[in-house]
Amino acid sequence: MFFNQSDLDNEIRELHLKLDEKRKAFDEGMKSNMSFEDLRVLYAEIKALAKRQDLLFEESNLQKGWED
Repeated sequence: MFFNQSDLDNEIRELHLKLDEKRKAFDEGMKSNMSFEDLRVLYAEIKALAKRQDLLFEESNLQKGWED
């Protein structure tokens, strides 16, 4: 799978922002006694976003290696 490097960088930045939002929501949920189910859903979303971000970092690093 090949992406334009700037597209990859933009998507990584967007994922980083989404992860920050979800982590803050999770922290707030813990403080406000959010239901376990809602916390579980937030945690799953965080985990999925982090996995996607890791894959994009890997793809980005591979492409940068090919460009050198």
